[in-house]
Amino acid sequence: MNQLRATSYDASINLERITGEVRYVFDRACYIAQPDGRMTLIIAAETGDLPGGICVDIPADLKFTDVVTPGARAAARGGVLRFEGADLSIELRFAHPRISPPRGAFAGRGWEATESAWNEAWAEAMLHIADSAHGADELFRNFSGLVDAFSESRDPWIIVDRSKRFLGQGPGLTPAGDDFIVGYLAGAWLVCPKDDDDTHGELGDWIIASLDRTSDVSQNFLRGAVRGVFPERLVSLCAVIVGAADFGAVGNAVRHMAAFGQSSGLSMALGLLCALISRFERIDRRVWEIDHIIHTSIAGVAT
Repeated sequence: MNQLRATSYDASINLERITGEVRYVFDRACYIAQPDGRMTLIIAAETGDLPGGICVDIPADLKFTDVVTPGARAAARGGVLRFEGADLSIELRFAHPRISPPRGAFAGRGWEATESAWNEAWAEAMLHIADSAHGADELFRNFSGLVDAFSESRDPWIIVDRSKRFLGQGPGLTPAGDDFIVGYLAGAWLVCPKDDDDTHGELGDWIIASLDRTSDVSQNFLRGAVRGVFPERLVSLCAVIVGAADFGAVGNAVRHMAAFGQSSGLSMALGLLCALISRFERIDRRVWEIDHIIHTSIAGVAT
């Protein structure tokens, strides 16, 4: 019997009431569909905390695909999660709840303190996009349109309106458009106090009413983003940028984010960067530089 131990979990999860059917199984994760339609994500601890997720210490040589079958029933009893027909159990009783940063946790810092870190994050993201085969052209055209719209109006509500078009757009369990929105919401939540800018609330209300436009897994991430719960890697990336960390730390945080999923991490990072640039001042010169880099990068990918 493979007996694993959970290390942390999204505080919104009631560990005593986990029950449902295994919907998706990957090497280092499996997703349980609950009766209410929500997902509980069982994930390897190295992934970092996720909305609706339970982090588990998993040996490097163990894969969920070797022990769990899609369609199997899963249920927690007595603090232990078990899977029907599987040689696997997960001890839940010693896991600690993950408490997300409050609204405006990284507020109160000016663009001067973060400009160089933002530029480093953007440059690192460009390198990953240039090496990516995950729809770079379309992704950058969409992002370029957002930056252009903001440069003309200086109105973050323009970004909110444009972002609504992204919901459900793109392939995969979590479409790139949804991932971008999650990143944008993270920036709006973490750096903007509610009494200063409630673009997070406006976009969040619309998302909750429109969840049927996207996948079940993506709904999990979007619900989390609306209530201020984001992937641990995304929060860390925002912290090092806003904290004006050294270039090495910023580059490492972007690379760590880009390693999440196929294109999810990079799309979230772009959404976060968009939120930050809409928040801080001294943006005129930066917009034109970004627009130039975007089109140069697209041309490089195309060739």
